[in-house]
Amino acid sequence: RHGLLENTYLIFTGDNGTDRTIVSALNGQPFPGRKGTLTDGGTHVPLIVSRPGTVSAKVHNDLIDFSDFLPTFCEIANSNTGQLSVDGNSFLPQLHGETGNPREFVYCWYNRDMVPGKTQVTARNQRYKLYRGGKFYDVLNDLQEKQPLTTDSLTPEQVAIKGELQDVLDHYEQFDRLAQVIDGRQENIRIF
Repeated sequence: RHGLLENTYLIFTGDNGTDRTIVSALNGQPFPGRKGTLTDGGTHVPLIVSRPGTVSAKVHNDLIDFSDFLPTFCEIANSNTGQLSVDGNSFLPQLHGETGNPREFVYCWYNRDMVPGKTQVTARNQRYKLYRGGKFYDVLNDLQEKQPLTTDSLTPEQVAIKGELQDVLDHYEQFDRLAQVIDGRQENIRIF
């Protein structure tokens, strides 16, 4: 009646996968929730955006991370992040049917109880995921991450991709170290 819906983006998402006791079906196969892990069952969540007359109904397979929300909201508000350095990419162009600037990787860090030595860290692209510690998965063909790829079985392309994902892990490790100092877990920590 007041035209508010036509001028509003409605966004629905979740911050983690479902509980382990919830089993869904994916491509006709059981797919258990993996909340509290960095598998797809723990991190692949819905993102639904609606704005009548602006956002068409379609499925996008671009990688989107929560760090992408700030630049997206700034672009919606005709603002920008100014001199602020942010890790995210606006996904507003994709919502409007354009190609945009989709991210090449997603970095995930998780430590439920902030216990030293219990941190889980991954970097992934559309197809592959690398854990800090070296486990490397083809998640398109091994969604539940049951069979890590072995170093001697990798193609030259997979070796290159694993190296790129390792670079992502190495880049963000400095921030993990800083977080440890800030929250008091600073034993044996060097800041670069």
